[in-house]
Amino acid sequence: MIMSLLLEPLSSATTAEVPDVFPPASEALMDPAAPVQVPNRASTPSAAPREPSAEERIWSSRKRRLARSAVRAALVVPGIVSADCTIMGTPERPSLMFAYVLRPDANAPRIVEHIENTVVGDLELLLGAPFVARQVEFSVGRG
Repeated sequence: MIMSLLLEPLSSATTAEVPDVFPPASEALMDPAAPVQVPNRASTPSAAPREPSAEERIWSSRKRRLARSAVRAALVVPGIVSADCTIMGTPERPSLMFAYVLRPDANAPRIVEHIENTVVGDLELLLGAPFVARQVEFSVGRG
């Protein structure tokens, strides 16, 4: 049995018209074709990967540490046999994916309430921001 809770804020969708960037077909056909230049390796700048900023490295490390702490907090709950947690997003707009497996004889309602109120709630307190999206799933293992 798998239950999933996915909460995302409602947002108003906006659409904007994109202006045409192509000339009318008649103009394109009248202009003589420009010579095609193919860049060679010497003239093409290499796209070196960007180094993350100090803030990005700190946030990445903090997300991993908090996710590991959430897994440890879940695993000490009687009835939970495994758990996995991932925190994504930015410090101002974090999102959560949390999954755990219960023993067949576990008190599922009590555990679900504990995970939602204590583990996930504590994560939000530690982050200093509510999750803008959260996906919390549990399944029941085989006996």
